[in-house]
Amino acid sequence: MSMVVDENEFPHVRVYLATQDGENDVPGLVKLWKKKYDDAIDFSFCFHTKHLVFPKLSDIRDLATFIKQQKKLPYQYLQYSIIIISGNVIRSATKFLFSITKPMSTVFLVKDEVKARELNKLIIRNGRDSNFIKTYVKMNKTVSRLNP
Repeated sequence: MSMVVDENEFPHVRVYLATQDGENDVPGLVKLWKKKYDDAIDFSFCFHTKHLVFPKLSDIRDLATFIKQQKKLPYQYLQYSIIIISGNVIRSATKFLFSITKPMSTVFLVKDEVKARELNKLIIRNGRDSNFIKTYVKMNKTVSRLNP
């Protein structure tokens, strides 16, 4: 997986994931995640999956193991994640990952970048756990929420 990281909207970090030569760089993603925790500043992720193919089962296992380890930390700097689900294959991989372990923070699943940007603006304005966001998710068929 080749990965492009855009921190122009920090603390919201955009991560563009892509499979390259049949490989997914889960260690690179974990390294980025750990660096954000080492910085000790609250942040959020937006994962773009348009160029990602189905990850190997070992990649999903490794990511699940990492998430389980991170959840044991006394403070969670990752406040929420938005995952842009580019197709049914990625949706299935995401469901499988979160069947192994619950997310470490709230995860929003959206269908496209427009919806991801809209949702992030609303979260910034209203708060991740606000009644407004809960209602927004319930009223939008293209947005779902997974709680830790």
